[in-house]
Amino acid sequence: MIVAGSETTATLLSGAVYYLLKNPQWMAALCEEIDTAFPTENLISFASTRHAKILNAVIHETLRIYPPVSTSLPRVVPPEGATVCGQFLPPGTHLGIAQYAMYRSSLHFTNPGTFAPERFLGAVEYAKDARSVMNSFSIGPRNCIGRNLAWAEIRIILARLLWNFDIALEHGSVDWEKQKVFILWQKAPLMVRLTVRQH
Repeated sequence: MIVAGSETTATLLSGAVYYLLKNPQWMAALCEEIDTAFPTENLISFASTRHAKILNAVIHETLRIYPPVSTSLPRVVPPEGATVCGQFLPPGTHLGIAQYAMYRSSLHFTNPGTFAPERFLGAVEYAKDARSVMNSFSIGPRNCIGRNLAWAEIRIILARLLWNFDIALEHGSVDWEKQKVFILWQKAPLMVRLTVRQH
């Protein structure tokens, strides 16, 4: 419960900050949205951040390009067996699809290796993306019970962080995304410099 409720959220937030810093046009767009929508910090809440379009697009795109649980979440075929994609699978078979492979596949996404939040903002270039393949919190009756809480935490933390600070990527973290994964990512520290923003 602790790992599922903290490590995944921290990983997603680290990824979001990193990819925003590597794509300054999106950092600028998101900061502008936050500054416009929330003239004072106390207006940043779980409820108000739900409607921040760029913020939500950035989070969706980070979930796609850097899913906190990048491997598969395996399921077991029931005693009667099951047919999946036209193929019969015998009882007890373990199966799953790695999220990283699904989300980085050109079968599902245009320019899959590009951080492009506009794919979640109605950009024509990405209209044919199969966004329905994204199930970062799993799917069905055993999906993540903390999904809504995770979304709320991620939105409010990222919005408050960017409302309060200008962030710059330190040289040692320029290639931070080059990581190994063992169910969860083996992350190096993400080294950034924070400067208090003046409002």
